[in-house]
Amino acid sequence: MSPVATKGSRVAVLYTSVFEALKDVKEESREDMDLAITARSVTEALRSAGHDAWTQVFGKDPSELISGLRSSGAEAVFNLSECPDLSPEKELHACALLELFRMPYTGNGPLALGICNSKALAKQLMIANGIPTPPSGSAAAILRKSRGFRTRWS
Repeated sequence: MSPVATKGSRVAVLYTSVFEALKDVKEESREDMDLAITARSVTEALRSAGHDAWTQVFGKDPSELISGLRSSGAEAVFNLSECPDLSPEKELHACALLELFRMPYTGNGPLALGICNSKALAKQLMIANGIPTPPSGSAAAILRKSRGFRTRWS
């Protein structure tokens, strides 16, 4: 990937709508969780830094995203997308699509996101590379196992 966004670049701020997921959340907590609000704040910051920036929703139809990026002349994407269709397993889809489109973007790539969305796989990779990890199981089980004993990760 080429370097992202030199001054004056055209930057799409990509986010997924989480409006449906927030309908039961208290009003005062929504602002921290609403990606549309975060996307608007990032867009304002990019504009104040001299970039031509706008928000772009990653909706249910990926072809609309690609069409929108092409027609807008975006040079880079500030990627805030999370949980498309309220599915954490699909989080890597936005950056995978951007890579196929050869569009520079911020954040992790699809492989890192895919690994990190699987706690079991991430744990296996850490153990295989000699990185200490706590034992698997619930917090209560961990406490029962570790009372009076020093574990390899403590």
